[in-house]
Amino acid sequence: MTIATGKSWIKRRAVLLLLFVGYLVTSTVLVEQQHTIESQRVLIRDLFHDSVELNNIRMKEAAVKLSPDAGPVPPRSHQPYR
Repeated sequence: MTIATGKSWIKRRAVLLLLFVGYLVTSTVLVEQQHTIESQRVLIRDLFHDSVELNNIRMKEAAVKLSPDAGPVPPRSHQPYR
């Protein structure tokens, strides 16, 4: 096999090689995108949980301000959407 034969092989297979490289790049982007989506899902759940906790704290404080002799208000439990 000479160098000229190798170059002609690449020229003949250029479309196939480009498709293969494109497939690899697309697959890599897809995997990274899935990781990003999963990370965002976790952050959204954490944010929702923090929001519920903050709301419960504010409700307790409001109940204490309205009626100082009343006992503490029990927190409501919320489950995040899954």
